Amino acid sequence: MHQTVPAFLQDFLQTTLSSLTPECPEGAISGTLSWKWLGHGAILFYRTNIQSSTNSYIISSGIHGNETAPIEICNQLIQEIAQESISIQGNILFLFGNIEAMRQNKRFIDDDLNRLFSGKHHEMPQSKETMRALEIENIIQRFIHDSSQSSETTFVHLDMHTAIRGSFYKRFAIAPFKIGPMLSKTLVNWMGNAGIEAVLLNAKPAGTFSYFTSQLVNADALTLELGKALPFGENNLEAFSSVTLAIRQLISGGEIPVASMTPKVFKIINELERKTDSDFRLLIDDEVENFTAYPKGTILATDKDYQYCVTHEEERVVFPNRHVKPGLRAGLMVIESDIEPHIAS
Repeated sequence: MHQTVPAFLQDFLQTTLSSLTPECPEGAISGTLSWKWLGHGAILFYRTNIQSSTNSYIISSGIHGNETAPIEICNQLIQEIAQESISIQGNILFLFGNIEAMRQNKRFIDDDLNRLFSGKHHEMPQSKETMRALEIENIIQRFIHDSSQSSETTFVHLDMHTAIRGSFYKRFAIAPFKIGPMLSKTLVNWMGNAGIEAVLLNAKPAGTFSYFTSQLVNADALTLELGKALPFGENNLEAFSSVTLAIRQLISGGEIPVASMTPKVFKIINELERKTDSDFRLLIDDEVENFTAYPKGTILATDKDYQYCVTHEEERVVFPNRHVKPGLRAGLMVIESDIEPHIAS
């Protein structure tokens, strides 16, 4: 028999922003659908009539607090699952990342949360983000432990973002570094259905959330960049309908249709480095779009005895940002690749 949806699930975003804690940490919505609260911003849904699920999903957003459209999409999906408008298959964890930054409509408070995973928070002075990174890692480890009911269990992690600037490819993904195949054919096909136009293959380990899950449990993980960052209430969620529909298909266990397009593949070949506060110069305009191309010989960044000069016939810049702290990357340099994401890199 269908039960009343708990009030805190009717608007989980507002519950999270208000720091509300459910009176009971778990419960049932119906005879076959249950939920479990794993901490602030973390809610798990699972089927109780399935003895051993082989599919587990992590859908995260708000790792950067001012990237609000994915947060609102997740809130909508949580409502639909709680109302049983979506019949899920498997275990599904929704996670809102940097909650304090979400409250303040900031990218972060002290440190970029998406540089602090895989234990990198231990290397930094304690801050709101280092503590949250540790908390999220613990939530994920608990979810994985509880979901790994058999050796056949597979994990998919979609970490959804929006960008601070425009992009030549409006929606794109970053696949974290792996030895061997970086993504399954199923997820590559999923990207085509979601309207993801390009995918970047990362060439080395990183402190990102998607790298953490990909290494922890060999998850099929993606960082998704889905458009422009806007404040809460200013997003046109209809513009994200292809992504939302593709997520619904994925978590409901439906067959992923053969995509009419596949994303263009780029490999990350280098980073623009910021070494100092005073001497760093990024020779890229703040309004330049992601994937803007530069010809061989172009100098893009300097810092004391460091300079970055384009060495390939053409290189494209992604995520240029002059405002990062010393020691962090100020941009990624990419070139087009003929490597397929499901082939060993």
